[in-house]
Formats: sequence, C-alpha cells, structure tokens
Amino acid sequence: MAYSFRKPERRDRMADPSLTDDQRAFKERERRDRERYELATDGDCTICFCFHDAGERSRFASIAAADAEGYCYGDILRRLFEDRIGIKHVKSFRARPVAVGVFPDPLEGMEPTDDLEADCFAEAEAILRAFESVEAKPRYDIVWDSAYYITGIFRDHTDKARFIADFALAKFGETFMDGSAVLGYLGV
Repeated sequence: MAYSFRKPERRDRMADPSLTDDQRAFKERERRDRERYELATDGDCTICFCFHDAGERSRFASIAAADAEGYCYGDILRRLFEDRIGIKHVKSFRARPVAVGVFPDPLEGMEPTDDLEADCFAEAEAILRAFESVEAKPRYDIVWDSAYYITGIFRDHTDKARFIADFALAKFGETFMDGSAVLGYLGV
C-alpha cells in the first residue's frame, strides 16, 4: 500500500448515514442551542474603561460612540482602535495590580437579633447609607476607584480577548482598564 500525500477528505459531522433527516436536524438545532447558551451565559465579555475625571470620560465617550448610560460596543471600539493605532502584533504584559482604597465595613458593630426580617432590613439600610455617603469627586487619583467609566460590550470572552491582544492593551488592565492611559495610547 502506497502512502498518499493528499489530505484526507473532511467528513461532514452531520453526514452520518445512520441518521434520518429529522435526527440530523435535531442534532444541528441542539448544537445551535448549546452555542446560544454559551453566549448567553458568558459573563466575561465586557471591559470597563475607568477615567480620572468627567472630561476624560466624555472625550472617550464621544470617540467611542457610547450611549448616555456609558455603554459602547466592541465592533465600534475595534474600528476606533484600528483607525487610531492599527493592529499591534506584539506581546503585551498584564498590568500590575493597583492598591485601591478600602471603605469601612458598613455592617461593623451590628449585632444580630432574634428577628431575621428586622436584621435584613437593618443591614440593607446600613449598606444603602454607606453607598449614599460616597460622593463623586471631581477627580480621582486612583482610576480604579473612579465614578467615571465607560463599559465596552463584546460578543463573547474570545472576542474581548482578541481585542485586547490585537491592540496590545493588556498593560492597561483586563476587565477594568485605565481609560485615561488608553486615551493617551490613542493619542486623544
């Protein structure tokens, strides 16, 4: 038997001769449903660009076509980055973790009572008071603590990872990026 240098022909996954047309259709529908489920439950498909102040946020929002709530889409971000800096084929190292300020524990000093409902309401009220006591500053020194951000939404985590790799953005963060540094990187 002689060796053949031809690639073996690719067999169609659905071409199993023992399956009926209905069974093939069901398998295809099942595959699409599984893919849809994976996309629907993918929680790692966003990047939060954090900024020092409202001016930086509004500059980024205007060039990234972010809506009023601060959301923009990965396709638009990809076009923006391609136009501004082009695709980079270099290895980008991850950013160092930044120490952030720690807020005091709003539940400190609360003693549980025998009334579960009252305890839950007291805890919720303490947490709400803690959130309400934090006011937005005009400028944040640590960008990760900032109240000014834009969220980029991608199709799935692989699209987000490809975006970060294509433009060598890992040095600015992964899920939370230093948006102020990204603005400088874009030359804005």
